Amino acid sequence: MICALIVLVSAAIYAGSGIGVTLSAGSAWPGNWQIAACDIGQGDAVAVHDADRFALVDVGPDPALLRTCLGRLSITHIDLLVLTHYDRDHVGGLSAVLGMVSVVLLGPPEDARDAAMADTLMKSGAEVRHALRGDSGELAGLSWSILWPPAGTALRGNDASVTIEFTGSLRSLFLGDLGEDSQRLVSAANRLSHEDVVKVAHHGSADQNEDFYLAVRAAVGLVSVGANNRYGHPTDRLLGILGRSQTSVFRTDLLGMIVVAPSPDGIVVWSDGQARVEKKR
Repeated sequence: MICALIVLVSAAIYAGSGIGVTLSAGSAWPGNWQIAACDIGQGDAVAVHDADRFALVDVGPDPALLRTCLGRLSITHIDLLVLTHYDRDHVGGLSAVLGMVSVVLLGPPEDARDAAMADTLMKSGAEVRHALRGDSGELAGLSWSILWPPAGTALRGNDASVTIEFTGSLRSLFLGDLGEDSQRLVSAANRLSHEDVVKVAHHGSADQNEDFYLAVRAAVGLVSVGANNRYGHPTDRLLGILGRSQTSVFRTDLLGMIVVAPSPDGIVVWSDGQARVEKKR
């Protein structure tokens, strides 16, 4: 884990304590970017990149918004697609990537409509697998592993969200929409260690387990959330938990697309907008 300086790089000058880096509007993010949270409203679509390989964790609610994000990132092929569960805000944009995907990892389906998604993906040329705890693989120089759900689980929906960890130059953990109870189960089933980046569960809902986030103690917390959403996400409870776990919060509703890259000094966070800059020890 990188416990060092976090620098927010934005299209505007940061004025305040700490160290800021300025890029003019339209400047590109680092070529070695590893994580990009798409600005797709209330939903999740987060890309992972290393060398010439790409993964995508969920596809958001809207194919048009996802196409815009993938175009900005110059992604024309997805080596690994992870669909954490079947809610529309995570799978509604699927048509944007049909025919672009090599391998898909799916969570357990709740009904026939969910199960039909696997057929759609296979017909588009993808290899479809149902993700289970212990599954692992490589994405260029990154390794990935599945922490949840376990084999034989009766859980469905949010509680069965596919939870994937990537390790390499950064350690990152993607929680889907896991709620508090399922976060406890994930903690019990895995030996959690400090992460550089956590994709916060369920868009920052109040249904969170504080001990889980204290164990992970990520440097960067990405909240993929829609502006002025009717749910009140991210909630004060979640923001308080992240504050106590010393996790710096970066939100798509305030910042637009958020791109994270490793650097010799720590973690660089680029965004369309602006946020505070902090030193992490």
